[in-house]
Amino acid sequence: MNLEGKTVLVTGGTQGIGLAIAQAFADQGANIVLNGRHAVSDDVKKTIEAQGVTCWDFSADITDETGVAA
Repeated sequence: MNLEGKTVLVTGGTQGIGLAIAQAFADQGANIVLNGRHAVSDDVKKTIEAQGVTCWDFSADITDETGVAA
């Protein structure tokens, strides 16, 4: 599957299964937006961006409306 030019939002994407899913999408050429309660390390962003895609990260608990609005 070719996802070049697409952007994928992965909630829970800062670690574990969510991060593995984000990396799989990046392997297919998708730009990645990582969301999770934990901050994304620079190493994680660099690993994803090394696949030739852009990676943005936003730390927020999506169950907290105030945090999402911020």
